[in-house]
Amino acid sequence: VPMPPGYLEDLAAKFASDDNMQGLQEVLCPVAKELARRAKSCSALGDFSVPLSTVRRLVSIEPIAKALVELKEFLPPLKEVTGRGIESPGSSWLGPCFCPSIIDDPLVKGQPNVGDQCFAGADGRRQGDFQQAFR
Repeated sequence: VPMPPGYLEDLAAKFASDDNMQGLQEVLCPVAKELARRAKSCSALGDFSVPLSTVRRLVSIEPIAKALVELKEFLPPLKEVTGRGIESPGSSWLGPCFCPSIIDDPLVKGQPNVGDQCFAGADGRRQGDFQQAFR
């Protein structure tokens, strides 16, 4: 459901004018977590532009950007989360936004599955077909 023009800007300005950034963080925390969940479930063939454009829209508003990076979910304890763990939902709200990939990854259950869509019937193909595809 589209929001009225200027709604986010007015919301951010209201919290900023009341010097209530904690309240803005409380409003944004569930939004950030949902964006992370949706981004994690996208593949390169899916519509990953929706969660990513929403993140872009949110961080383009300065008070919202400040509130988002102050969330404890923005930067997890780096001693506990290493490597690809940053992409896991729950570790960071921004990490899953880096996850859409064309590589078929058992850790990422993106839909639609790139392997199933692009390499359907691979078991029945000859080795020469694969070699020719990579030239």
